[in-house]
Amino acid sequence: MGYEREIKHNSTRNSGGINLEELIDITRLQALMDDFHALTGLPATIVDLNGKILAAVGWQEICSKFHRAHPESAKNCLESDLQLTKDITPGEFKVYRCKNKMWDIATPIVVDQNYLGNIYMGQLFFEDEAIDYEVFKDQAMAYNFNEDEYIAALKKVPHFTKEKVMQGMQFCVNLAFLISTQGYSNVKLKKSLGDLEKVKYELNTERDKLSSALNFQKEMMYTAAIWINTLDYQGNVTFWNRAAENISGYHHSEVLGHDQVWEWLYPDPDYRGKVMEKAMYILEKQERVDNYETVIKTKNGDERIICWYSNCVLKNGEVQGSIALGIDNTELKKAEINIIENEKRFHRMLKVIPDMVSIQDPEMNIIYSNWNGFGAVSPEKQVLNTKCYKTYRDYEQICPDCRAVGVLKTKKPFQAEYEISNNYWIDLRVIPLLDENGEVEYFIEWVRDISKLKEIEEQLKRLNVDLEKKVEERTRELENVNKELDAFTYSVSHDLRAPLRRIEGFSRIVLDEYSEILDQKGKDYLKRICLSTDNMKELIEDLLKLSRVSRQELNLEPVELSVLISIKCKTLQERDPERSVDFKISPEQVVEGDTALLKIAIENLLENAWKYTAGAENPKIEFSYIKQEEQKIFFITDNGAGFNMKYADKLFAPFQRLHSETEYSGSGIGLSIVARIINRHGGEIWAESEEGRGSTFYFTLP
Repeated sequence: MGYEREIKHNSTRNSGGINLEELIDITRLQALMDDFHALTGLPATIVDLNGKILAAVGWQEICSKFHRAHPESAKNCLESDLQLTKDITPGEFKVYRCKNKMWDIATPIVVDQNYLGNIYMGQLFFEDEAIDYEVFKDQAMAYNFNEDEYIAALKKVPHFTKEKVMQGMQFCVNLAFLISTQGYSNVKLKKSLGDLEKVKYELNTERDKLSSALNFQKEMMYTAAIWINTLDYQGNVTFWNRAAENISGYHHSEVLGHDQVWEWLYPDPDYRGKVMEKAMYILEKQERVDNYETVIKTKNGDERIICWYSNCVLKNGEVQGSIALGIDNTELKKAEINIIENEKRFHRMLKVIPDMVSIQDPEMNIIYSNWNGFGAVSPEKQVLNTKCYKTYRDYEQICPDCRAVGVLKTKKPFQAEYEISNNYWIDLRVIPLLDENGEVEYFIEWVRDISKLKEIEEQLKRLNVDLEKKVEERTRELENVNKELDAFTYSVSHDLRAPLRRIEGFSRIVLDEYSEILDQKGKDYLKRICLSTDNMKELIEDLLKLSRVSRQELNLEPVELSVLISIKCKTLQERDPERSVDFKISPEQVVEGDTALLKIAIENLLENAWKYTAGAENPKIEFSYIKQEEQKIFFITDNGAGFNMKYADKLFAPFQRLHSETEYSGSGIGLSIVARIINRHGGEIWAESEEGRGSTFYFTLP
């Protein structure tokens, strides 16, 4: 009854996912109910909450053929089921007359506090009640049943005394209790089996995790960047990782299981004995060893310096062996040796410096000094980690004129020159050395004797004064020379042109008025005289241009070279319309320069190109540029006569001609004028050419 009371107060509709059909032996239960029906004649049914009939006896035809077959009357059956199972208490039963006018009785089945189904008894009549056949005839008419068949089925419904029905229901209550207890045991068993499976799964999971962790640990040790090996109590190798293989050159397959590797690593018996003695000390004393260095010999014969950290391995308090971690310090040792050598070299260098060099910390302690130069220290006072003011100047506190104090505050270098005594000068520098946080870690005091430099400086000042006087004198002389050149230029322009005009004039008069008297040779001579005077006038003009270009003051402004070139090309074409030249001009090329001078330079270059393309089959002249390291290099190129590059050095010199005067006219000064204009602008000019394939003149302008 204790179980009954428990389920009475705690049962709920199935919320544990338990299936009634899975908990009971339906075959045996059906046999039990068949025996019950045979003894009592009472109808009974076991139904789960989904309405599935698990076992049944004495099922009435009036229910299966009529009431539950018709939709409307089936609603009455459903209502009966709901009313019977509403608020029903485990261990008790409920009696209900359905709307189909017959009796139904039910008791619940509860397993592990979960309401899983019901045991029904019905439909039936009590023996002492009269049956109102008119009511059932009305039902037959209402539901359109065959009245005769329906009444015949009604007459088959059993009649029982209330005592028998109550005894039968008590049997059903006990049966429900039996199903509940059996089901509860099955649920407990199922849960236990589930828990067992869960525990088994968790154990397997933990075993897999442990195995994975051990494998990971082993793999981690094997792939570690430092040498790891383990030994048993006899010194045999039981683990040898990849770093040990890489450093020693011996594969783990060569060393596992024996101690022969120690003879390979330490071929010297005495040295090997000391190493093995240390290894056995770890096992016997069970003490850790740190930072123990040995020199091993690798498989290829190299020597490596290994720093060991080793300890014993215990199991249940018993020593099983030892584990050692080795760090290859070979390169570190080499670096340390190099640092020591560099430091020694640094000290040697500082000692030969004639200046005083002193390195101090912020507390004014001398970290290093070469003890030289100004304030040289006597040998007995050359002691490091002493106060600088005490060592150098024999003061008891920081020097009142100490410049390091300010440097420590500002963290900026200090430099100044001082005259200590008459004509005795020093250059003092205080340089802070900052740490990674920007704080002064040390500072350097550098004192240099600059007395001789000061003396030389004074001499230079005097020389500069003398030089300035000489420059002034030379400037005056140059101004006088320029004035004389101006006078000479005027003289050339005036005094040479007048005789040339007379020679040309008289020659033309003779040709015009005495041509009948002169023979052909005489006329030819006079024509040559006239041509020579023209050449002489052109030469005078070019000399004057060259003189003006050299002395004319530059008037810098933006100059569009493309426009100057376009104008000149148009002028050339108009001057000689019978020639057809293909001009290509890169647009909008602007530079900073003197418009008048650049116009002269451009015109000379284009005149040359025009002149030397006279014999070309399809003459072409192009102006453009190339870009090189953010600078424009302009060029004017043609496909004319060209010249031999071995004479290129003469190209821009005055009066130097690369073609005869009979082939191409000219004074030989034009390119000199161009070069002088470009040079005065701070640019450069050069040419590239090939005979018969034209020339290209390159120039730059800042």
